[in-house]
Amino acid sequence: MLWSSKTVPPVLLATAAIALGCTGEVSDGADADTSSTHALLVVEQSAPADDVASARSHASVWFLRIADERDLSAATQLVTDQLELPQLGSCVAVGVGEESDVPEMSPVELAFAGDVAMRAGNGATPLTLRFFPDVANLVSGVMYTLRDQDDLAVPFNSLITVSATGTSDFEPVDASASPPPMPAGLAIDGHNLPSMDVEIQRGRSIGLTWTPGGEGDVIFVDVDPVPAVPSERVRCALADTGVGEIPTMAVPETSEMSLAVHRSRDVPLRSDRGDVGMAHFDLSVSTHVRVAAP
Repeated sequence: MLWSSKTVPPVLLATAAIALGCTGEVSDGADADTSSTHALLVVEQSAPADDVASARSHASVWFLRIADERDLSAATQLVTDQLELPQLGSCVAVGVGEESDVPEMSPVELAFAGDVAMRAGNGATPLTLRFFPDVANLVSGVMYTLRDQDDLAVPFNSLITVSATGTSDFEPVDASASPPPMPAGLAIDGHNLPSMDVEIQRGRSIGLTWTPGGEGDVIFVDVDPVPAVPSERVRCALADTGVGEIPTMAVPETSEMSLAVHRSRDVPLRSDRGDVGMAHFDLSVSTHVRVAAP
């Protein structure tokens, strides 16, 4: 499942998670024995290609307590904004379109899990508790987020761990996931980035190369005109093999374009008790490229 801060029609992939230990009741009063709680971690990090050390990060954690396992995917849609991704090897225009329908599901509680922190490398960062607005009278409760966009280490070179102290009706949690590397080794038509000399010609496809990531990772590229017009963004999805092509239809009519190369990874969030939820990572590097008339 792919998530972002942008609101676009969702792409639904399989969600794999098992229940955290909890003894409290869900918000609809269901018996505790029939409820389960799933941790959901979303981490986004972005940086300019010429200064990766200045990357900005955002991270959020939810503990979704649900009465029916079949509602997990629908509940995830409501607490996060999911990305519209095309099939691998193709592109799609984004930034326009209708909002997705509210799914049918039982009410879901976003559980209070005590004090929650994230660890990346040697440092632990406390997360801030925030009330989550009730969505369609279906999802309500609290979420946890980073206080500041500079709180996480750059780049990630170890596990990301989420820990929660727990409460009287919520067992403590200590679970980890492995983030992908930031996109690196980027080159456009053989020109290494960042470079002020990169110029592509309108009417031709763009050859993109990079250092491959891990198995199952996805590279997607957002192409925007400069000045930016959100409704004219084109998004291309590529297998993370290190070689891809951006077709002619993605190149804007402007004399400059913005290119943001994202690496996305969805993996289980694991504790010593097994999988307790899911972690989604979206790490991106961006640059500007000149566009010449044919």
